[in-house]
Amino acid sequence: MDGMRWCITRLVPALKKILKDEVRDADGNLDFEMVVAVDGRAFLIDDGLAVLQAPRGYTAIGCGRDIALGALFSTKRQSPKARVCKAVEAACTHSNACALPLEVICVP
Repeated sequence: MDGMRWCITRLVPALKKILKDEVRDADGNLDFEMVVAVDGRAFLIDDGLAVLQAPRGYTAIGCGRDIALGALFSTKRQSPKARVCKAVEAACTHSNACALPLEVICVP
């Protein structure tokens, strides 16, 4: 099963169960975004729980998004976890709206 299919058939249904009681806006969307990396591809799960594939192989979310994208671009030769940690650190260092701790989970 490829990453997109896994996100759509496994992850999104599980998120719907977990987030069923969360407050939604007038359009029925959540205050929620998530980045998931599967088999070297990055996917964005948006506030409507739609799955979008990142065209460059990496993406970022939230108020530090642009800073994190710059860090991800500049660390292409590093391990995925190191890149994510540096992107989060850069965003939290340069944006007052970001704050640590943020959790990076790697599942083999």
